[in-house]
Amino acid sequence: MARKSRKNIVVSTKPITKKYRVAAYARISVEKTGQPSDSIEGQLHLIEDFILQQDVMEREGCYIDENESGISFQRKGFQKMLDDIAAGKINCVIVKDLSRFG
Repeated sequence: MARKSRKNIVVSTKPITKKYRVAAYARISVEKTGQPSDSIEGQLHLIEDFILQQDVMEREGCYIDENESGISFQRKGFQKMLDDIAAGKINCVIVKDLSRFG
């Protein structure tokens, strides 16, 4: 059996663009004066700026835990975020830094 030529095969590729449904998560255990980037508003501002720079991200919700320690994951905002992830509403979580996560 003769081989078929592959020279004339055209493969069309369509760019895959996935839209990330983002959760912005901010946590603070104790309000510290003089460190505005660590405030809830500062964290959310940094996260929002980052999301706006990305073409494939859309913020679906903000989850906030104020006056909560990162030692335990039994935090109201964190648990609500986990519920929304399980429900398929969120497929990406963004935090200022990992110390805010846990």
